[in-house]
Amino acid sequence: MKKNFFLFFLCLVSFIVSCTKEEVVKNDSFEEQTEVHFFYNGKEYYSKCEIIDDEIYILNEDVRLISEELSRNPQLAAFVKNDKIIYYNTIEELREVNGLFSHEQILNSEEMISTRAWACPDTPLGPGAYTQYTHVHMYENTDYKKLMDVYAARNTSPHKYNIEKRDKLSSFILHASNNSTGNWLLEITLYDLWDWKGLSITIAGEAPELAVPNLKKYPLYPGSSKNWNDEAASFTFY
Repeated sequence: MKKNFFLFFLCLVSFIVSCTKEEVVKNDSFEEQTEVHFFYNGKEYYSKCEIIDDEIYILNEDVRLISEELSRNPQLAAFVKNDKIIYYNTIEELREVNGLFSHEQILNSEEMISTRAWACPDTPLGPGAYTQYTHVHMYENTDYKKLMDVYAARNTSPHKYNIEKRDKLSSFILHASNNSTGNWLLEITLYDLWDWKGLSITIAGEAPELAVPNLKKYPLYPGSSKNWNDEAASFTFY
């Protein structure tokens, strides 16, 4: 009897530990949101949220309907600047409205290379390395931990790359070259598919450095339980 009770106790403990681990993994897949705040088609949207069965439920019906509409767009493009998130129907629309290099210019640029054919050597590099070029340090973990790769630009043209370790990016730092003068815009666009297609997020900020310590803070669309952590497959930067 004691033996049977002991086996039952071990099984119970094992079950509890297993469920706990599973719950931790599940809850770590997204940043818990208590509100959504974004811009779309010239309008500002805001709503409180609740978490129901690990899904984010937007309480305001009008905001929820707009969010559902955006979630069905496979080319949805987000633009982040000064902590604001503005959504556009396509990356072409985003770049035209904000006066950035057009998507066509980026894809057709002679300097654009479809693989990481010109990246900094795979050595332990710090943020100050290769300052003669505009370059981006990419990390597998948040808070700039576990360096994944370093990509550099050899001139002032926008550059594009597919990411070898796709779906691994969690944080990055984009550095202006040490030849830069004045206040000018750094910008990087991440895509969830190779070859600069699919959902995208463009993040912009003034030189000399654009640092994003945690991509979990950016949802794939308003109210999404998924975010840009471990999602990027290709990117462009300037």
